[in-house]
Amino acid sequence: LIFDVGRRRTPMIVTAWKNGAHRRIGTSYGVKLEVADRDEHFDPSAESVLIQIENGSVPFCVNTKKKSLWNSTCRELISSRIREWMFETGIAPWRDNSPPSLKLEPVKSGLFRLSRK
Repeated sequence: LIFDVGRRRTPMIVTAWKNGAHRRIGTSYGVKLEVADRDEHFDPSAESVLIQIENGSVPFCVNTKKKSLWNSTCRELISSRIREWMFETGIAPWRDNSPPSLKLEPVKSGLFRLSRK
């Protein structure tokens, strides 16, 4: 992984994201980053980062080598493991147009911890 967490290691506030109707299977889930957080903590030349869920799970790989992460409108980290965690913890489903805020914390180079706020 080629990655630089920047100087700031404080948690980022991210927004839960989905690409359609709430379904356990078939709908993509992830978190939407703010432009400033993405630019500070993610390297556009990196292919992936590791995410660890709040319960201490084994970190899993999330693709960052996609145009949509780097445009001005999308900016999502997407994974089936994030979807599973959101349903297991009751984060998903959420009311339309009311996605919850979550915390994404830089732990060390290339590793982030995702948790409830």
